[in-house]
Order: sequence, then structure tokens, then C-alpha cells
Amino acid sequence: MTVGNLLTHTSGYRTPGSESNRRKNLSENKAINWVIQKINGSWQYQTGSFNYNNSNYILLAGIIRKLTGHSYAYNFKHRIVQPLGLAHTSLRHDIPWTQSQAVSYAYLWQRKYQRPVSLPKSVASQIPGAGNMCTTPIEYYEIMLALQNGAILNQSDFKYLTHLKARKTTYSGGMYMKRDGKVKSAFGAIMDEHYGTYVQLTADNRNGIIMFVNERSQTEQQLKGLAFGLLQKIQPGTFSLN
Repeated sequence: MTVGNLLTHTSGYRTPGSESNRRKNLSENKAINWVIQKINGSWQYQTGSFNYNNSNYILLAGIIRKLTGHSYAYNFKHRIVQPLGLAHTSLRHDIPWTQSQAVSYAYLWQRKYQRPVSLPKSVASQIPGAGNMCTTPIEYYEIMLALQNGAILNQSDFKYLTHLKARKTTYSGGMYMKRDGKVKSAFGAIMDEHYGTYVQLTADNRNGIIMFVNERSQTEQQLKGLAFGLLQKIQPGTFSLN
């Protein structure tokens, strides 16, 4: 097993239920240990096969803790948030009292904005490094820039991260690289909440879309279709639907 396997989701690890609300606020260490116990106590896929699963990033958070001697939360704050001057980006449990988390809603009974729900601290605490970050579209874009302009990584680092030898698909280091590396994309959602996030950008970050929605009544493919319609107006023939 390599770090590359975790970054490309080719570890074969699977931990169903990582997003099911266990109604306890876990420490990072307890969340990581829960994943390790699940992996050691259940059947797993063969190493080398692609299987997107939260366990990969949760284990990477554990590696960060081990190598740096500080928590994932500490590293996130001191190596990303503070250096970039991000005022509206934090982990779920660190949202300042002066700011509020966006509420998500379901589409039920042919009516919009039903059953409001926000990402609970308990669920976020279960998935350190795999879905516990809260941000805004503009600050997410600033992070994307920082991954290539030297603030966090430089262009060579980013290419290495997104073209790891362990990858079995176009996914590597958090992004699907498409069209021979000219376009990057990612989609994210958490099981029992109604948020949906989708990004598709050109490799130089000059064109694309960062879409955060708080009513995920559409399927993933439908949301991508909405974004693609806008992308075709921005730069026809550059982006892909899938």
C-alpha cells in the first residue's frame, strides 16, 4: 500500500457508513481509528483497483498527523487557511460564531426547499480530510490557484499530484484530469445532506465553473448537465459533460 494508492483511490479500501450520523463528535484520532478497524475487520477490494471511498482521505489525514506531529486541523489552518488569508474557509467544527453554515434543502412532494438540514458536527467529525471543509466558491477558487502558483504547490508539484503512477482512471490527487490534462473536474456530495459541489476548470484556471448548490434534487448527472450548459457558453468545445 502506498500514499499514491490513497491519493488515487486505488487502495481497495472501503468503509461503508462513514457518512452515517453516529451522533458523536469524534476526535480526529478516533475517526481515523474507526476507519482502520473497519478495514481490518471486513472484506476489501484488491489493491490497485479504483474504488472512490472516504477511507482513503481519512487515512491520509492520519498520515499527516503522524508525519507532522500536529493534527490535520492544525495543518489545514496553518498551511492553507492562514497563508492564503481565507476569511470564509474552515473545518466544520471551527466555523466562527460570526459566520453561518449554509442550510441545505430537499425537493419533496413537488415542492422546493423542504426538510432543511445542515452538515452536523458529528458527521463532519467522522470524515476528517474527506468532506469536513466548509468554504465559498471564490475561496475554493483561491485554493485552486494556490495549488499551482507556488502558494501551496507549484505547477510541477500539481502535475505530479494529478498524474500519479498509481492511478487507474483519470482521477489523481483530488481531481479527474480530462482531455490530456487540459481540463480538471470534481464532484462532491454527502449522503444525508442536500449539498452538491461541482467544479470543472481549464488546467490554467482561466475558464470554468465552480458550482455550490444547497438543493440537490437533481442527480449528479443532471447537475453536471446544468453546469455543462453554462460551460458551453463560456468556451464552446473545451469542456466535457461527464
